[in-house]
Amino acid sequence: MPPADAPRARLVGADATRALATVAVIAIHAAAWPYAPGTPGKHFYDGVQLVVRFAVPVFVLLTGLVLGYAYPKRPAVGSFLKRRLRRSIVPWLAWVPIYLAFDLWTKQLVVHEVNDVIAWFQAGAGHLYFLIIVPQFYVLFIAWPRRHPWTAAAVAMAVQTILCTVRLYVPMDGYLEQYVTVWYGFLFFPYWIGYFAIGVALGGEPRISHKRIAIAVAAIAAIAGNALLVAKPLGGAVNAGFAEGTGAFLVPWMPLAALPIAALALIAGPSLLAHRPRLSRLTTLISDNSLGIYIIHPIILWEFGYATGAFFLADFLLAIPGFIAFIAIILALSIVATRLLSRTPVAITLGTTRR
Repeated sequence: MPPADAPRARLVGADATRALATVAVIAIHAAAWPYAPGTPGKHFYDGVQLVVRFAVPVFVLLTGLVLGYAYPKRPAVGSFLKRRLRRSIVPWLAWVPIYLAFDLWTKQLVVHEVNDVIAWFQAGAGHLYFLIIVPQFYVLFIAWPRRHPWTAAAVAMAVQTILCTVRLYVPMDGYLEQYVTVWYGFLFFPYWIGYFAIGVALGGEPRISHKRIAIAVAAIAAIAGNALLVAKPLGGAVNAGFAEGTGAFLVPWMPLAALPIAALALIAGPSLLAHRPRLSRLTTLISDNSLGIYIIHPIILWEFGYATGAFFLADFLLAIPGFIAFIAIILALSIVATRLLSRTPVAITLGTTRR
């Protein structure tokens, strides 16, 4: 019998899910390149951006799953927070000035005025906003109930759904109300808490059945959930304008699309990779470098996108293979950049130690 403090076995299903979510994050940003307004492919790639938005909810679920699996008992607060915050707050602090400069002078998306820079910070500093969501769950996990995890998950998902529904359908008049709901609700853990709670519950039961019936049900649910996501049933939503972009992650029906995809990856991932060593190695590579890929890829995508963007304005049916290749190239370059930086003192800014 291994000692009580021995590291637990690696979760192949979690690796598969993390790799899938990482590719989906790249696809969200890459889908802005293949079309221009008025071209035939615009609506298609709008749909692509919606379908791959399962990525961030799945990352939140994985946060809970990994914590629930690694810490079956309540962790020591000091060492736990020190270790975990190095993978979130330190990278955020390190990369914020880099992306501020990049958005100011390269992308020119942030106007050179103080108010616009402040608004950029208020929104979490571009795509880096996820790095200030995760620490909230680290703190929450310390006090998370260990008994009846699935009851806690059901309550948490109900709370999340109610908050996301209120965000869309209830008029908000006060500045503070608007700030923490329609404008920047995505920065606060209550709007994601259901995914986290389900992840914690799964972490206590990592051996998920590989039965074909479970895979079939998850696949059907994923198709139905994503069809609903693309349909965007926003009738009567007074704040419908905030269901776009980052706000699309918080539509109340997002769990119907994201959870079945996570279930598919967690259930089918291990058996799919068991007899495919090359795919297994690639999955592990992406999973191990997922944080660096997430942080770095927008810069690589922007530069490479401008160099090749004209190709993606062609008829969208002909450009789909090119779009897939586009994502694959961005992923490969991001992995290389992450690996190279991980061999320098900069590794700490990617949430890892120098290799």
